[in-house]
Amino acid sequence: MGLGNKLIVSATGFPGTNKTLRFIQDAFREPLGALAQLAGNKTIITGVVVTGSDPAAMVVSNGFISYNGEIIPFVGGNYADTVTIIEQFENVNYNTDANDDSVLDSLPAYRTIYAKCGTGGIDLFYFGELQRLKTIQELSNFELPAGVVIDPNYLAFTVSMLNHLNSIEAGAEVNVQADWLVTSPGSDAFIKNKPFSEIKCTHGSLVTVPSSNGYYQFNFTRNWVDIYPPAGYNIYHLKGFIPSVGEINFSGNVNGDDTFWCNYQVDYTAGKVRVVCNNSESRARSIINYLAIWIK
Repeated sequence: MGLGNKLIVSATGFPGTNKTLRFIQDAFREPLGALAQLAGNKTIITGVVVTGSDPAAMVVSNGFISYNGEIIPFVGGNYADTVTIIEQFENVNYNTDANDDSVLDSLPAYRTIYAKCGTGGIDLFYFGELQRLKTIQELSNFELPAGVVIDPNYLAFTVSMLNHLNSIEAGAEVNVQADWLVTSPGSDAFIKNKPFSEIKCTHGSLVTVPSSNGYYQFNFTRNWVDIYPPAGYNIYHLKGFIPSVGEINFSGNVNGDDTFWCNYQVDYTAGKVRVVCNNSESRARSIINYLAIWIK
């Protein structure tokens, strides 16, 4: 373990071996790794301050962050909303020749790792994932809000409970009984954003014009009557329409070639409903009944 390691050079001629280098590296690497674990992943140890108000011109300062169990440098520069991890290795010629080709083996010797804004590294995450650590001084100066009582039950108060309390709006009430018929927005029982606010039904009996004998059941220019929306509504508020025969007056011989009809069509351009009603041998104008449902 690196913790507590100390290199003791007792005299000249100290043997500088691979073990010596590993011993020195572990002396600081393992304690720093422990501090990185304490800080947590993707935390700002120092620096990494964003300055500027124009998103296109903001810059980030140098600093250090904890990442994947290590404390690594953060190289400042132009701000970007992503952070990448750059890892580089440099090889050197070792005094070994594993394949006996009379050429010294080139093996990794120096590893450099750092974070910066941008892309292209071995890992990528959003800048907003970096959390700044509070200093010991800031933690020491922390005081509980006035009125908070510390007792054994305080430890049972969770962050989830606190978040729930903070989400309750000022003036919120419990056990309010909503009422569909309440129309005043100031009432506690008022229901907002109802699927529709007003339903209106219109109905009546109307006489068609003009009266034309013949087979005109699909001709909306003869034997017709128009129904318009009520005040405050338009044709697009029409949700249901039912026409029916009120009175039809026959003329001549009623036999197997006679027809009577009651049809309608919605005219969105003119904003009305036209009903045609008559029979093929009529002596007078027809009367229609109708029921229309309008919903805002």
